Amino acid sequence: MHARGVEAALGYGWDNGWRVNGAYTFNKATYLGSDDTDRDRALEIAPGSQVIGQPRNTLVASADWQGQAWAFGISGRYLGKRYLDASNRNSLDGVTTFDAHLGLSLSQLTTQLQGMKLDLNVSNLTDKRYLEGVDGSDSAFIAAPRTVGLTLTLDL
Repeated sequence: MHARGVEAALGYGWDNGWRVNGAYTFNKATYLGSDDTDRDRALEIAPGSQVIGQPRNTLVASADWQGQAWAFGISGRYLGKRYLDASNRNSLDGVTTFDAHLGLSLSQLTTQLQGMKLDLNVSNLTDKRYLEGVDGSDSAFIAAPRTVGLTLTLDL
């Protein structure tokens, strides 16, 4: 295997509580093959083909706001085309998903709740149905549907 790539990330925050972030990854991970072409053929490895499950392109962007009591954010992730097999005959299309969060510092409501924070997190906000994990056996795992979680944090 041979891998080359580049990753870049950029973020900026304003005095009004807003912050934006973005990151891009280009990953050219390819099979080199071995000196044994019969073995490569038996394993269906084609030298130069993209490594199983590794997208060439990944992009992540987010926008978050943090106030005195409230916090809010949304993020999106693009995962490029991935291959299910070493010969790159079977592929999964690229997919874009979104997540969101909403938080409340309960201590801003009353001093009796000092150090308490409530967070609502939603993963796969649009309930996108897609295949996510690739295991190298020409198959993939179904991604989780929309998932909602509520967290109560207490700082002691």
